[in-house]
Amino acid sequence: MKRKWIWRVLFLYALLLLGCVAMIFWNARAYHQVTVIESREEAERRADISLSVRIEFQDAYLGQGVIDQEERLQRIDELRQKLLRRGAARTLPAVQDDSRMTGRIVYLNGKTQEFALGSHLWLAGAAYGDENGDVQNLQRVILAGLITPQHLAELLPDAAEVRWLSGGESRVLTAGERRHLATALQEARPLGESDVHLQLEVRQMTPSAHIRIHLHEPEQPGVHLPDDVLNLDLYENGCLALQYLGDTSGRSLWTAADVCRQWSGGESS
Repeated sequence: MKRKWIWRVLFLYALLLLGCVAMIFWNARAYHQVTVIESREEAERRADISLSVRIEFQDAYLGQGVIDQEERLQRIDELRQKLLRRGAARTLPAVQDDSRMTGRIVYLNGKTQEFALGSHLWLAGAAYGDENGDVQNLQRVILAGLITPQHLAELLPDAAEVRWLSGGESRVLTAGERRHLATALQEARPLGESDVHLQLEVRQMTPSAHIRIHLHEPEQPGVHLPDDVLNLDLYENGCLALQYLGDTSGRSLWTAADVCRQWSGGESS
């Protein structure tokens, strides 16, 4: 009887020992499956590379530009990340044949990334976009800072041709006239919400003169690509409308009294 009691005790101890071993094994396995939650600092560090603080670029038509305005950088980041989420394009041209713009993105953590932009966005050797509207939107946002009278003033000295037109008259501006025009363009100011009356006037008026800028010599005589052409429409109320034909954003309106006063008659005063 005593022997049976001893075996029962030993069996109970064996069960307890097996239970302890099983619990230790289960806890060890569960420990290895735990997902460690990142600290806020670590999460921010990992996200930094997706936040740009500066973009430097060279456009084949409009020249050099820098973007450091927070609102524009945020919009560019949104479009870029949207393209990346869709994955790389399947059918690819050579990057050197496809891109009109090259540059680099500077991120919040100090890292940089080279890019190219044409019918696709090229990043790290891969192309994104498949010629969808987001690529054109990205290009439009990047180029917006170059489609201004001030940047146009910088392009005038090296432009292939600057032509004044009014009524049936037309003539090419001389180097001296280009300099006068460039100086006057530097003083232009964009129309804002407080200039509604001027915007309404422009819509009802006919331009008194036009200035057409051809940035480069055409590959075929007389045939200029839209990407190579900018137009200025001058109005008698001191406003001008600037349009880049390589962009679908339409015209931007500016007050530029000196430009309109000097060139409504076609010659600098």
